[in-house]
Order: sequence, then structure tokens, then C-alpha cells
Amino acid sequence: MDSNHVMICLVGEQPIPNLLAIRDYQTQKVLLVYTETTKKAYENLCTILNSCQIHSLEVSPYDILDIQSKINKEVDSQCWKSTDLVFNLTGGTKPMSLGAFRLAEQLKSEIVYLQSEKRKSIVYNYAFHDGELRLQSNQESSSYISIEDYLDAHGLKYTKRSKAEEFEELVHLALKCEVCQIMMNICIGGSLEIDLLLRCKNQIGIAEIKTGKKAKKKESIDQLSTATQREFLGTYTKRFLILDQELGSDNRKLAEAHHIKVIELLDDHSNGLSETDKDHLINTVKKDLGC
Repeated sequence: MDSNHVMICLVGEQPIPNLLAIRDYQTQKVLLVYTETTKKAYENLCTILNSCQIHSLEVSPYDILDIQSKINKEVDSQCWKSTDLVFNLTGGTKPMSLGAFRLAEQLKSEIVYLQSEKRKSIVYNYAFHDGELRLQSNQESSSYISIEDYLDAHGLKYTKRSKAEEFEELVHLALKCEVCQIMMNICIGGSLEIDLLLRCKNQIGIAEIKTGKKAKKKESIDQLSTATQREFLGTYTKRFLILDQELGSDNRKLAEAHHIKVIELLDDHSNGLSETDKDHLINTVKKDLGC
């Protein structure tokens, strides 16, 4: 992208769509439009986008006309050309998207939207021609984020935990060459423990790995649910519960209600995972992460 281009991003509770779009377009100038509620997400984006020239604008989350007016004033004050603007409508509230769209239509500027919830990150690019909005392209994002980027974008610090247990090591060994990136046995924010963090392209997953009596308890389900709340890793994060025992019907229903994929590896693993269990593990994780 030309160095004069400016991407106008609406900051919501999920920071990744903005981060991906900025990297995909390789833009060096960014206007982050945020609200009082999303100020923390805005600050996290500022930290990770430290190589960009960042402009910021706080708006009311629900006043469409005020949002449109404030963005327009910022565009005028910076003397940005309408042809240099790219409106990323992925984040923010619906009124923020409507206000930004109205301005993009008025200025006849480019619009992008990033779809990220269906195992792929698809960038939709639109432009106005003769007053009509037309789809220019929709293709998978060419940019990838690391697990470290993902944690930074959510404002999360992590440390390594003590040595993993044998079953955790076996699961890690089976998966490490099958995904783009894997981190084992980490603690986030000083208290949230995660057995595995996984990445395939731009899809992030976490796994809790339990054996014996611990495999039948609901604590791991609670742990996965907590880790994927908005204030931690975000609701788009895939969840895996990997066990060497059958979970039981009540906890299975609870796991399904929380969109947790249960993977039961029931063969004897005293000499390593069986080929059957290994194939089941790898195929399930890769399918859910869109590898």
C-alpha cells in the first residue's frame, strides 16, 4: 500500500480483526476510533502497532451522526485525501460501523471488512463506482500473527510453568509438527494456567490436558471457559479438552454448551500414544483450527 494511505479502524473488544487488516494492507498510518469501553483494547493496539503512525479519536459508541461528524473532522484536520482513506468496518459497535460507512460513502473511499470466525480470515474489499458500492475482492488474509502477537493484542503477559506431565508431553509431541506454532505449559496474567496454546495460520486454540480422576472433573471446562472470555483470549479462540478417560455425559453436555471440543485418547499410552489416538488427536485439532 502507498505510504500516504490511512486505515480508519473501529476499535471493539476483539483487537485481532484490526491488527490483521492493518498488516494485510501494510499501511503505516492508522486512525484508531475507540470508545470509553474499548480504551484498553485501543491501548493494546497502540503498543503492538508501534511501527505505525497512530492517530486516535474517542467517540460515543451509539450516536451515528456524531461518530460520522467526528471522523470527518479528524480527516479534514489531518488534510487526508478521500482517495487515500481505507475504512475498516470490522470492529466497534454497529452505530460506529454505520457512521463510518456513511462517511466512506460520502467521500467515495475504499472499505474493508475482515471475516475471522469461520476458521479462515477473509478480507472483503469494496469500492464505490458511479455511486454504487461494489465488491472488488474477497480472499484469505496474506498476513499471519504469532501467538505472542495474539497475547500482546489482548494485553496479556505470560510466563513458563514448571515441567509438564508425561501425557501433556505426548500430546505436545504429536501436535508440534502439525500446527504452525505451539506453546506448552504457560501461565497468563499470573493466575490463568494453560496446558497448550496452538496456532494454525490466524486461528488460535487452547487445550487443557487431563488424566485419571482429573479427566472426569468439570474444573477443566471452567478453565477453558474463563480463558476464552473477552477480557482474556477472546471468544473466537478454539477450545480443546484432551483426556485419557471418558468424560461422562453430564460434563460432555456442559463442554458442548461452551463449544469445547472433547478429544478422548483411550488407548494405553505407557509407551507413547497409539497411532489411532495420535491420528484422532491430530485430525480433530487441525479440522477445528482450519489447518
